[in-house]
Amino acid sequence: MGGIFASSSVILFGVQTMQSDTKQNIVTWILWFVMDVILAVTSYVGEKKKSVVERRRVNVPWLPIGFTAGAFFMVVALVLKGTWQFGLVEIVSVAGITIALFVWMKVGPTASVVVSVVASIVAGIPAVYTAIISPAPETGWFWGACAFSGILTFAATEKWTIEQRLFPISTFFLNLGMAALMIR
Repeated sequence: MGGIFASSSVILFGVQTMQSDTKQNIVTWILWFVMDVILAVTSYVGEKKKSVVERRRVNVPWLPIGFTAGAFFMVVALVLKGTWQFGLVEIVSVAGITIALFVWMKVGPTASVVVSVVASIVAGIPAVYTAIISPAPETGWFWGACAFSGILTFAATEKWTIEQRLFPISTFFLNLGMAALMIR
């Protein structure tokens, strides 16, 4: 449910972004797309290995899958809108993601989830910077909806593991913070 809610919220936000002068940072959305793909794959692989050992069904990582679909839509929307910006904040974020990807390739699934979540937060730095400089109250609903999708997914997880709980919790707090920055 959280993944469907997240995906549809991001798509609706993309439509709103296309129809208004709401500014979004394309670098953030590209990095979120890449990190969501990595997080979804890492979570699925880690869950699949555990499910074989524990003889249970695989818990599909719907939240990162939903955010992946939504982030892809946002990148396409921003490319079509012609929104491009690449400065120091974006360079720092890309460097953080590059480091996270290197670490991700060298470690196991649990550590990979942690690194992917940290990298997703780093990828959000340009969005946070934009929200501080130029808050957009009309986007507060979107960040609140994404925070709510984190709560939905958190409530639906079966185990208290890093693979199942860290991303929904970080999603909740990052998006709650963005909502607060936008509606202030």
